[in-house]
Amino acid sequence: MVRVWVRQIGALLVLSAPAAASAQARQPYSIQASALYTTQELGDAGSVGGAGVEVQARFNPGRFSYGLGVQFSHHQSGDQSLDLSGVFFEPRFAISIGSDRVTPYMAGRIVLMRQNSDFVVVPKFSTNGFGLGLGGGVLAHLTSRVNFDLGAAYLRQSFSDKQFDDGGEVDFSPFNGYVAKAGFTFGFGTRSSGGA
Repeated sequence: MVRVWVRQIGALLVLSAPAAASAQARQPYSIQASALYTTQELGDAGSVGGAGVEVQARFNPGRFSYGLGVQFSHHQSGDQSLDLSGVFFEPRFAISIGSDRVTPYMAGRIVLMRQNSDFVVVPKFSTNGFGLGLGGGVLAHLTSRVNFDLGAAYLRQSFSDKQFDDGGEVDFSPFNGYVAKAGFTFGFGTRSSGGA
């Protein structure tokens, strides 16, 4: 499964060379902040929704851009809760549709994650893991430096199991996450030539 995701992200990297004129942001650098709504499919435990945020810094040399950021989401079901946080790398590929106001994009994501759980029947605990994802969205250029970003993504997540001193254990099978997000991108810097 991991090899498939690596191949897909690698294919996106190949598409990035050479950098094209149609960039996601008009400036070479940008900061993005987004609100998230996520649904996690936790196997036999069912699905649970939650809200969160992410912030990322992006380098936008052309059609292909690169983001590095942090994410957090909180999921509550009755007295039980699950918090997911992580640091991620997100490559994007902008799709030219001949518009200077709207830019669709495809995205990949690799994230190092940590979960903090309070499942009532066992003590509170944390474990580490990782996630691989694919998604897409659209940027609407509001001003020369401000964009509105609307997107969605699928994320496959895996965490270490937890064993307790009393012999209890929590097994984390890999699970799916679905994310809808909306936010704003603020561009800065000046391109030497070209750019969208």
